[in-house]
Amino acid sequence: MLESFSNQDVIREFLIDSPIPDMKRFVAGLLKTAMQSVYKFEEESLSNYIASIDTGVVDYIKSTQQGLVKSHKVIDNIMSSKGDT
Repeated sequence: MLESFSNQDVIREFLIDSPIPDMKRFVAGLLKTAMQSVYKFEEESLSNYIASIDTGVVDYIKSTQQGLVKSHKVIDNIMSSKGDT
């Protein structure tokens, strides 16, 4: 079900352009249930992926900005929350 709803046309048909208001709620509920079921098995993988993306974003910003930005609230907050000060 989740693979089917990765198609933009299907999302538009069932959630945006559906003339039946209850159909939107029903489909959203099905998606939520499917995502919760998958999340139980993929929670650790998702956490690791998110952590790697966060680290990569900070490293990318630091490498592209070089000496232009010495400190930035968002970067400082991310780094301090990870214990890297």
